[in-house]
Amino acid sequence: MEKIELHKYSYDYAYSIETWIKEEIYPKFWLATPKFDWGVKRTASRGGYYADGPSINMAMHGAYKDTKGEIYRHFEYPSFDANKEIGGFYSRNPLHKLEAIIVHEMAHAVQFYAYRLNSTRCKPHGTMFKNFYKRLRNQFINPYLPEQAPLKQDYEDYKDRLVGKRLRKSFNKISDEEWAHLTQRAAGGK
Repeated sequence: MEKIELHKYSYDYAYSIETWIKEEIYPKFWLATPKFDWGVKRTASRGGYYADGPSINMAMHGAYKDTKGEIYRHFEYPSFDANKEIGGFYSRNPLHKLEAIIVHEMAHAVQFYAYRLNSTRCKPHGTMFKNFYKRLRNQFINPYLPEQAPLKQDYEDYKDRLVGKRLRKSFNKISDEEWAHLTQRAAGGK
């Protein structure tokens, strides 16, 4: 997909989530204009309450990469990465990662909207966030993900082919995060 197509896709996707939030959670919720930053130096996306209302600000450069059908693992925050409903996942579809990041940031936008509405606060990735994120993930992401067990095996096999079983065993079972860092460096990333 070209940037302009991804930009429109992301914009439309965010507003489809807004519609669902209005129907299922907060009827008066509105999404202020979402921002999509393509700058290479921009590495983190954000969701929250801004001057013009609840919205998201996406770091698009890292949110989408055409994987050409190769398997990848999308990581979530370590405290809930292993959770089957809101944690990381495997896919071959590059849009799944982009959609998951948009859903994650939209959960923050709803969370900060709820703070204002209810005069409450909690941790950025605390119970309130996880509740909203779970509802959004179960509506917009999880039903469209492929079966995870075979993909996990394919991912492990892919790692074995890249590094070689003998060499990989000498790493003493590196973590997925370390593996992602090593393969990114090998591919010319930082």
